[in-house]
Amino acid sequence: MFAYAAKHRLITTNPCAVIGKPTPRRVEPVFLSPAEVGGIVSHLAEREPVYALMVRFAAYTGLRPGELEALRIRDSNFMHRHVEVRRQLQFAPREGWSYIRPKSAAGSRDVPLPGSLLLALHEHIGQHPHRGDVDALLWPGRRKGGAPDQRAPLSYDVPFRHESVYKSYVMPAMVAAGVQPVVWYAFHHTS
Repeated sequence: MFAYAAKHRLITTNPCAVIGKPTPRRVEPVFLSPAEVGGIVSHLAEREPVYALMVRFAAYTGLRPGELEALRIRDSNFMHRHVEVRRQLQFAPREGWSYIRPKSAAGSRDVPLPGSLLLALHEHIGQHPHRGDVDALLWPGRRKGGAPDQRAPLSYDVPFRHESVYKSYVMPAMVAAGVQPVVWYAFHHTS
């Protein structure tokens, strides 16, 4: 605004011209090793096996949290050995939670599944209470409410929230496994 005013001689000088732009701080991504992921998964398997599979899935597919949250049974393509990413769950302050298409054409993609993960996913869907409904959510969430000293039971009728799973399960598993705690997005960068 001041540059415009100075250019059109509405003011004599731009008072902001002497202020330099801040240099953006580059943050290096954190990479988890397969051993670190394995340690986290081992600890999660004792408390909540479905979250152990979810972390493996996040680490070895590179899906972002919103993409994981939006997966349905139909997105698992066992014949072609991949998962189809076609939507993501997003929160907007006014609208709340909604399913949206990925922001770019490259965001809609088929992500290959390693053999062991494909088998584990097949077993997970085989035990899914809504396995006959292809539009059912792939991962369980937790309903709000219940006794304050107990966790709400898993429910495949509500999407999981990666923030809650991270805070209540993944972070304690990292600590127990001796892994330097990292944010959920670090699973996106697993080596």
